[in-house]
Amino acid sequence: MAPLILDEASDATVYRFLSFLRLLMLVHPRVGADQYAQHLGLEAGLVPGWNAVHRASGAETPVVYVFIGPDAGRYSEEPPDPDEQIHVVREDDLPAFEGSSAWRQVMQLSDLIRERRPQGIDPTWVQQRVDMVHALAKTPLRGPDESVDERIAEDLTCIRDSVNGPTASLLTFKKPIAQAVDDALNFRLTLTQASNIVGVLLARYLIKFPSPLDDAGVVDRVKKQIDHLISLTSSITRDRHVFDLGSYAQLTYVGLLWADAAILMAKQLAKRSEGESLSRWFERRALYVEEAAAHDLQPSILHPISLAPFGVIEYQRARAVGLLGRRGVYAGAGEIGAGPLTPEQVWPRVQSYSANRDRVAADNAAFVDFLSPESVEHLSLFVLTMKLGQSLG
Repeated sequence: MAPLILDEASDATVYRFLSFLRLLMLVHPRVGADQYAQHLGLEAGLVPGWNAVHRASGAETPVVYVFIGPDAGRYSEEPPDPDEQIHVVREDDLPAFEGSSAWRQVMQLSDLIRERRPQGIDPTWVQQRVDMVHALAKTPLRGPDESVDERIAEDLTCIRDSVNGPTASLLTFKKPIAQAVDDALNFRLTLTQASNIVGVLLARYLIKFPSPLDDAGVVDRVKKQIDHLISLTSSITRDRHVFDLGSYAQLTYVGLLWADAAILMAKQLAKRSEGESLSRWFERRALYVEEAAAHDLQPSILHPISLAPFGVIEYQRARAVGLLGRRGVYAGAGEIGAGPLTPEQVWPRVQSYSANRDRVAADNAAFVDFLSPESVEHLSLFVLTMKLGQSLG
């Protein structure tokens, strides 16, 4: 298993196609298509100021409040001051995916790639990804995801079977998480699906697999695992600029995955914690990483629309509006500020910078070091305990 990392700067069509996949597979294809339309000013969606987003049926939090400012968005589950003007948005009103501008662009890009056959891209792989996006667009926007629940149950069953046998090791616990990461980076799962798998598995590892050899408390282990994911996200945000464009894009995507997993764990544990101080600790961690991802990582998913536009509407938007904020822009784009761009100048700078950067290795810590040192120790001791019990039995 290894993430798909290509020299995306060598072919703008490939870069835009993969960028579209990252946007559409981030949460849900219909959500991604709506974000794309909003970014181009094609549909109303979220507006500057406060927005009350009424989520589709099945959402754990029925309404969230989003403040759109000059730089980016700020999320809150608490309503703003009653005197504030609030724009109401309903997820169920999102248009059909098949008629969206994003879907049309993806189809055109996939056709171009299959015709041109750029190096490193298999036409069959392209068609498979297009089919996956189309299939996922038909699934519910919110609510329980049976496929995710089934996968978690299957993973836990395999783990329990393995730890009762002679071949159990730390790899027993790492493998299903590594597979979820691989599936997200290769667009077999949405990033939301993958982060739910990762977050639930990590929490179960630390709570449901006790070891008498480990005297650390459960809460302490979980807190350190959440902080480890946040630290991974911060390191990725800081270090991703030293790599080529494809590596930068993949690191951004996996950084969002770790951030989402940390948010999921922290929010769920905040609700289940006994004591106000512990609940606040988890809530603060969730808010911190949510804000960091929204301001530094998520903009990177939309910037390609301005840095390497595809089609007339994208190009006109880049020349007229360009970047709303500089945060999250690839270092190779050069010293540019918020405002209109000249893509013919920016894209060659990106290519030149990327050509002189290294490709991130598939065994980079950003992809594989998802267990905190405390989690590694706990799970290793659990495996040792099981083996000792088998030998004594």
